[in-house]
Amino acid sequence: MILPSPPSLIDDELPPDAPPAYDDLPPQADAPAVKNEKTESALSPGTPSASTFLATSPASAVSSKSPTSPSKGAEGIWAWIPSPARTRAAAEVRATVLGLIRELIKRGDTGPPARSILSSCDDVCHAYRLSLSSILQDRCVEGHSAMYWAVIKRRKGVELSTDSPTDVLGAFLTFGAPLLPVALSEIRLACLQKADQALFQQLRQSPSFAPLSGKDDMLLSPSCARDEIYVEDIASEDAFAVRFRIPMFQQRLRVSKHISLEFIARGRLWSFRFLIASADNYKLRPIAEPGSWVVTLSLLEHSAPTAIDSRLVIQDVSTHSSDAASSSQPGQSPLRSARVPERRPPIEVRLKSAEDLAPDTYENFIAASFKKNSFADRLQYDGSPYIGSDGSLDATLEARLGKPGLECVIC
Repeated sequence: MILPSPPSLIDDELPPDAPPAYDDLPPQADAPAVKNEKTESALSPGTPSASTFLATSPASAVSSKSPTSPSKGAEGIWAWIPSPARTRAAAEVRATVLGLIRELIKRGDTGPPARSILSSCDDVCHAYRLSLSSILQDRCVEGHSAMYWAVIKRRKGVELSTDSPTDVLGAFLTFGAPLLPVALSEIRLACLQKADQALFQQLRQSPSFAPLSGKDDMLLSPSCARDEIYVEDIASEDAFAVRFRIPMFQQRLRVSKHISLEFIARGRLWSFRFLIASADNYKLRPIAEPGSWVVTLSLLEHSAPTAIDSRLVIQDVSTHSSDAASSSQPGQSPLRSARVPERRPPIEVRLKSAEDLAPDTYENFIAASFKKNSFADRLQYDGSPYIGSDGSLDATLEARLGKPGLECVIC
């Protein structure tokens, strides 16, 4: 029987550790005639509080040392309960766990320690053959998942931490892993509706939300460097700029063949990709030959269709470093200043769409090849003046919503 309306499911007496063990179970022969009051309280629909529920977890009861007790693990306790009672008990436990999750969401980071509560819930769920990960990802909280509501209720500017005992979203990510596509979609929707680009980028650096590909993991370890993305709204209502910093750019693109970047700007989710065109990608054949370096821009799910005019700008970083050295030494020799390398023109690649882009990552995108810029080939060479000394690439995407004009004017 589902709990109709449980009272406050989190109280001050909730133990931070795992639930204590039951009394030893009686021998199997006497089991039908003996009732364990603690087990009954856990299965009863009249559970008074979360403390009682968690303290009566059967997870520890099944580890009794009695030689005649049921078999080890959660299977033992099911041998004592008829099949209809199993289903009813599991439903009641799920309802209580869901009630705890709702309370954690409502109270947020100022409430009780989410990590220890979910740890106890996880023990109980295992004993009743339930999956806490599924409960956290199911759309069972007002039509959305617990992950969605944890993002919506989160205070802006709070750093995400999967190690903090009180970080509700961090705890949900830990106990909800691995996240299914539907859960990832829910989190993206929540970040978009909240317009929280900073949190979205923090999530993209979380292994639970956006794990590195196998190749990127091999290349970037042990530095743990991740792509950095910063969005700036331009004064114009329909313009924005996105600054990328991509570690080990050349090596990652050569080995992995693509680098994907996602961000929120102007109420939409965007995907910007660097990739090497292949013969299998028929959508790129009119734009680039196989082996060419290409950039693509597309809308992700939950985004409203729009036309866009944009350009990618990559500056000569060697000139910047020389300028910085020159400015830090105002009394240097004029001859030394004369040896500063000549400023190279920036690499500019224009991406425009006269028709509205729809949120379809695989089919509906705009693309451009670096071949159209006379300096673009230098981006591929070792020692390129457009690549930082640490191998990272700094680039800026300037964009304006709407149909493109004759000139690419962003701001």
